[in-house]
Amino acid sequence: VLSQSKLFELDVFLVDYLENDARQAQRSLNCVCLLRPTSKNFEVIANEIAAPKYANYHLCKSNNMVIAPF
Repeated sequence: VLSQSKLFELDVFLVDYLENDARQAQRSLNCVCLLRPTSKNFEVIANEIAAPKYANYHLCKSNNMVIAPF
């Protein structure tokens, strides 16, 4: 977790959910999506790419991790 000021230092200007229907198009910004590999998320990103709101998309998937007890 990062603070908003740290995100600005990293040139991150907006953090939002793709499911937020109130998002406005930001065609001058690139979009980095961190997705869990679920069928719902694949549907959400497919809908987003079909009607893009950002200049470019970079998709990253998270891994499912199981933490074993010590």
